[in-house]
Amino acid sequence: MLMLRVTYRSVERDGLGAKVPPDAWHAILVNGSPRHYRVGEALVRQGEPARCILALTSGLVKVTRVEADGHELVLAVRGRGEIIGEITYLDSQERSATVTAISVCLAYMVPEVRFRRIVNEYNIGDAILRHVTARLRESEDIRSELASLAPRRRIARMLLRFSAGEHCVLSQWDIAKAVGLSRSAVAGELAWLRAHSLVSTGRGRVTITDLARLTDLADGRTGE
Repeated sequence: MLMLRVTYRSVERDGLGAKVPPDAWHAILVNGSPRHYRVGEALVRQGEPARCILALTSGLVKVTRVEADGHELVLAVRGRGEIIGEITYLDSQERSATVTAISVCLAYMVPEVRFRRIVNEYNIGDAILRHVTARLRESEDIRSELASLAPRRRIARMLLRFSAGEHCVLSQWDIAKAVGLSRSAVAGELAWLRAHSLVSTGRGRVTITDLARLTDLADGRTGE
């Protein structure tokens, strides 16, 4: 399949690890304890005390948050190089979201006090602040899409945002939670995309088969 560069962020493979010096990233890892996570296992849970950060070195995770009205929203998919719980550095409050493994993961758990020492020693506080700010803007963009875009465009953007290569890494149920629709509504829209040869589906996986047209749909450049 032909792979094209798209305007929406696909699953991030480098995360904060790519934005700090290699020696700082190494210091984070050597000061942490390795933890393995199975598919479906939570790395952190919304509302629990934030006493450490996790540096993800392999695997994929999804970030979800339960809103005040009780609805669960899928906010992001993250990959290796991501630091989970970095917002702890800014406010030391309880976890603002749940992070769950969607593939087998390896992460290094670093106590908050030790992480702060590394941040100060390697002068990476500004990089973390910029990273957290970008994540918050991303969350606001998602909420704006939920409020303003038609369901088909929402799903197109989500497929582009949460794809690894040409494959969406989320289940159909998670897709529904990501776009604020019922599972049956998502199934109907995926059937339309499949009938128009934009995606294919099977065994719980959605594969993008026409990335250019799906991007046009997401951007509103097509009347489909």
